[in-house]
Amino acid sequence: MNALETYLNLGGGLSPDFQKRLTADEAVELLKAGYQRFRKGETFKRPRETLLADAGVGQAPYAAVLSCMDSRVPVETLFDADIGDLFAIRIAGNVVNDDIMASLEFAVKYLGAKAILVQGHTDCGAIKGVFAGVEDGHVTGLLERIKPALEKTKAEHGEEATDASLLACTENHVDHILATVRSESSIVADMEKSGDIRMLGAVYNVGTGEVAFR
Repeated sequence: MNALETYLNLGGGLSPDFQKRLTADEAVELLKAGYQRFRKGETFKRPRETLLADAGVGQAPYAAVLSCMDSRVPVETLFDADIGDLFAIRIAGNVVNDDIMASLEFAVKYLGAKAILVQGHTDCGAIKGVFAGVEDGHVTGLLERIKPALEKTKAEHGEEATDASLLACTENHVDHILATVRSESSIVADMEKSGDIRMLGAVYNVGTGEVAFR
């Protein structure tokens, strides 16, 4: 059986052996196959008591997902994942800081995840906030991390926050976060270069349920 078939025949949580044998390409395939099940309204269910029992022994997730905290972007649901399948890192605007960078490094180097997905989404309050020039408390610093994408978007689409420019800013921000992780984390960059992991981006449409991988 291939990796997807093996996964779909699991009776409980992911084992360290399954994770170790999984390639980076196969980890991406698991993410995309899970998304397709979500789109079709299909769900791969395993006995909850078995998943919990396996979780009590340890974990061996196949991927890490950096996504927004938005309540309409339920990471595990979108990729039809269950207990122990994914590292889900959620923060407003799916930005990256030192602690999140460390979390990604920990996920791939020390806990064996084979892929990193950076996912933005439509109708993002952080993207709208940076367009509007919001400055308020700690929000100011968070939105600063989106400004490189804002500058690129305004150069390409103009100053107005149209639907097209907001989507473009979301896409540019995902690309910028991927580039930032690669440039600021030698651990992640080296593992990607060696083929031990894959990195990819995506934008989720909160109104249609569509994930556009980049």
